[in-house]
Amino acid sequence: MALPLTMTARNPNLAVEPGVHLTTYGPYRAPPAARALHAFKPIANMHIVHHMILTAGSGTPTEPHPYANAPSCRRGGRIVYAWARTGQLVPEPLELRDAPLAAAAYPVGYGTPYEYFCIQIHYQNFDRSTMRDASGVELTFAAEPPAIQLSLLVMMSTTLRIPPRIRRWDECVSCNVVSTGRVVAFRNHAHRLARDIWSDVFSTNGEPLGARGNISAQQAQIFRLLPQPLLLRAGERLELHCEYNSSAATTTTRLGLDERYEEMCNQYFMSEASLQVRCPSRRTGWEATSSWSSAWVGALGASAR
Repeated sequence: MALPLTMTARNPNLAVEPGVHLTTYGPYRAPPAARALHAFKPIANMHIVHHMILTAGSGTPTEPHPYANAPSCRRGGRIVYAWARTGQLVPEPLELRDAPLAAAAYPVGYGTPYEYFCIQIHYQNFDRSTMRDASGVELTFAAEPPAIQLSLLVMMSTTLRIPPRIRRWDECVSCNVVSTGRVVAFRNHAHRLARDIWSDVFSTNGEPLGARGNISAQQAQIFRLLPQPLLLRAGERLELHCEYNSSAATTTTRLGLDERYEEMCNQYFMSEASLQVRCPSRRTGWEATSSWSSAWVGALGASAR
């Protein structure tokens, strides 16, 4: 039996200065025989790592060895995977072979958008001393190309402003499904003021189809496999909702990285590569003074249709 094809995109034991900052490490080339990426295992120092985002690039990187903020990584790339430490004592992995579309994975290798990888690590080192770190994500590949190719899309608010002393503030972002595809996993991400995050789906004629991916931002911020694929059709509309409790805040909370004082509003969909969603620069925020209907806010088990 062939050995598993693995590699770890990580901080190569470089120094982490005190403070809150983002550092990107790489590039890490996929193993030559790899043709499909199907498993992710975060390996993180839970004391100083807030979140990690794995990106991929195409072509041949110029850097011979992985290091911090290499040009091939600074120019950006496709997001492949993300993880944050909220709600976990130890990092939880993801295996796409357990997904409802078991043949689905990221295509890897020459001619694909996933030839090499970079890992962005958000450090919150509140100690006064510099320390070395080897946090990252272990990737497992297969030698056969995937029958179903995956990609990742992110819906988010880019103009988040949460007033102080409000028990329920709802941030809403409207997005349009441009081309059809199936979602196999989702992930919600926000910070300490956040409560439930979900997306309402509306049919092409505006009929509400229910909530998808509803779960508290205070639970583990990992990718969660859906029990069945979620089919999103071209012409449908999504409304991303992020609820917050700012009762204890004395000033407006704005978009930012520092989980102590700033917030985010993100929902990730891991889906067939055919799925495309566009979010125009439309968002609203309002104080939620009444309860949401149970038909709109579904449990995780009702997240697929």
